[in-house]
Amino acid sequence: MSEIQLNIPHASEARKTIEDGLYEKAQKQAAQVQALINKAISEGRRSVSLSDILEEAVIKKLEALGYKYESNYFRNENCTSVSW
Repeated sequence: MSEIQLNIPHASEARKTIEDGLYEKAQKQAAQVQALINKAISEGRRSVSLSDILEEAVIKKLEALGYKYESNYFRNENCTSVSW
C-alpha cells in the first residue's frame, strides 16, 4: 500500500505562521496600515481611520510599536482607528 500524503505544514508551524502574522491577509493589512500611517504623519495628523477590523497579528505589532488601536461598531459598520 502507498502512504497517504498531505501537503500541509506541521500544526506547530501553522500556529507560528498565524501568531507571527506571516499569512497573506495580515501582510496586506500591515502594508495598508503602514502606508496610511506614513501619509498621516507627513500630513501632520495623529491618527488614521480604517473600515476593516485588523488581524490580531497586525494589532499586536502596532501595540508593540506604541500605537493605540481601537475598533468600534457604529451604524452597522466597523470603525477602526490607530493613533499615536
